[in-house]
Amino acid sequence: MENYNDRFKEFISDKKYIENAVGERLLLDNRSFRQCYKENDSVRKWLPPFWFCDPEGNVISIAKDKAVWLIPENNNGRAAYHFVIHSDGEVNIKIIRRATLSGIVWGVYRYGKAAEILEREGIFGFGTNSNDKLTVSCHHKDGDKTNDNYKNLEFATNKAHLQTIHKVPTAAADNEEQILFMKKMSAMATEEEPERVTLLFAEDAGYKEIMAVKEDDLPESIKRSVADCMLPAIMAQYIKAITKQYGADYFNESRLIYIIPMKRFLKVHFQNNRYAVSIPSIEEIRKQDFISC
Repeated sequence: MENYNDRFKEFISDKKYIENAVGERLLLDNRSFRQCYKENDSVRKWLPPFWFCDPEGNVISIAKDKAVWLIPENNNGRAAYHFVIHSDGEVNIKIIRRATLSGIVWGVYRYGKAAEILEREGIFGFGTNSNDKLTVSCHHKDGDKTNDNYKNLEFATNKAHLQTIHKVPTAAADNEEQILFMKKMSAMATEEEPERVTLLFAEDAGYKEIMAVKEDDLPESIKRSVADCMLPAIMAQYIKAITKQYGADYFNESRLIYIIPMKRFLKVHFQNNRYAVSIPSIEEIRKQDFISC
């Protein structure tokens, strides 16, 4: 294959900017580019070898013996490009969103089964937000769909993207909604990352990020935070099991529960038509019997 890297360097070596078809300029000062194509990469091997992409997803093409800054198309409100794929004697037009291209070329994080799908299906592993097939979606961490810098992106399956990342309850959500979300997230994480701990960071301003790490790599502060976040869902299950065994009136008095996986005591009692959970004092732990769960 022709060495497009050398040609690209020649085309831009003495340039301060590259123009697009309507004369707009992309300044090159302090701007890095990577060739989109990469041999033996399951996804990038399908991309045009004469395309070069910067961290924001801007593309310079040298297909016609000159450097041209490509103008993105409007694909359902998202910036996108199109290119030709030759496969098994067939010629197909492929549309790729700017965010997806930026994420592919600059190697963004792939959560859960996204990595497996892209390794198996390559560029064809990306898809729409459909419930019919497990495909890969590109997530914008800050919620701004025009911010296609690769540092703002990550890949996740459409299932993780739709049912978890975009379904985080607001701070005003009630306990029932929080518990339902934690159940769905736990089910999704168990399916997609069974060997690692899934962390979902969400801020009121709209920032959301998902990742999975080995439990041994988690700092103790994060472990405590994760345990605290999951506590409502965990306690709901324990209370349900205990009341089933001891009766609905069991928590009319304050009871102590020792949560074995979390290594902590909690005090539970029924108050104002809801279960109240608090941390008991050392004196209460010494004087009162407890149930281990």
